[in-house]
Amino acid sequence: MGKTNLLDAIYYASIGKSYFNAIENQNILHDESLFRIDASYDVGDIVITYDKADKKHIYNDTVEYERLSDHLGFAPITFIAPDDNEIILAGSDVRRRFLNAFISQTNTAYLKDVMAYRKLLNQRNASLKANNASNILLSTYNEQMIPLAEMIHTVRQKVVEQLSENIASIYAEISEDREQIKCRYSSQLNKASYADLLQQSVEKDRLLQRTTTGIHKDDLVFTINGYPLKKYGSQGQQKTFLLSLKLAEYKLIEQMMGKAPILLLDDVFDKIDRHRAKRLFAYLKENCNGQIFMSDTNAERLFTILSELDKDFTIFMVENNELTDYARE
Repeated sequence: MGKTNLLDAIYYASIGKSYFNAIENQNILHDESLFRIDASYDVGDIVITYDKADKKHIYNDTVEYERLSDHLGFAPITFIAPDDNEIILAGSDVRRRFLNAFISQTNTAYLKDVMAYRKLLNQRNASLKANNASNILLSTYNEQMIPLAEMIHTVRQKVVEQLSENIASIYAEISEDREQIKCRYSSQLNKASYADLLQQSVEKDRLLQRTTTGIHKDDLVFTINGYPLKKYGSQGQQKTFLLSLKLAEYKLIEQMMGKAPILLLDDVFDKIDRHRAKRLFAYLKENCNGQIFMSDTNAERLFTILSELDKDFTIFMVENNELTDYARE
């Protein structure tokens, strides 16, 4: 009907890109050549345009950003969606993207370091693949990549430590201490300097024609009662963990930026039972001070639960991408 599109439009206006699709052309309606998003915040008005024949433009109160990355942090936001189970089930690249997107909202220097490291990594890999990587050329890349990798590693290590503490406490509150969960930061730089790692792997890099060590191999390890969550967690436990992970992100963003992010919840009742859902809403009532947008397929159920929270709320119906007020019969 378009309810997820509505939430994604809010995310797009806040971050400058879609939560679900990084390919801009695929965010345009079929048979159309462009899209435009207008959003009003208490800190300013945002207009985003993208045309297939042009580039993307983001305007803050009619003034265009010189760099799209400058928009990050304007309106901090956290999105919780059913497809987030990929954070648990997919490869390490998905978890690194989650970590990068989350940290970049609060730390623009981190984003610049990640982009610079990625550019140098691609150049180093291209040289290895072309078999023209002399020791001098590799050393040149190494000298530039080492300080970037170490700064990125330091930031990730600190953030994941704080994130892990928040996840554990939130999960315990939602699940009523039914399971013990942990989130751990896995990195080759935890045990050795990047300079040593690059030196030790140089022959392997030449053989495989790619850079085999570095922060681009980092991962997040999730466990439940000491066992891998991916293999031993039920759907309900995994969903509760993801809710806890994203709410921990929300809490950390609020602590770092001094203001509550917008919270987006898409199909919040998917894969969790009504009891855990009520525990979730009780947590939101006590701990989330910002604006919350949520979608559900059952307006009556949503009305009943929200009515118990003693908070102001409005329910809208979305049908064929049209928004109307919800009139309770």
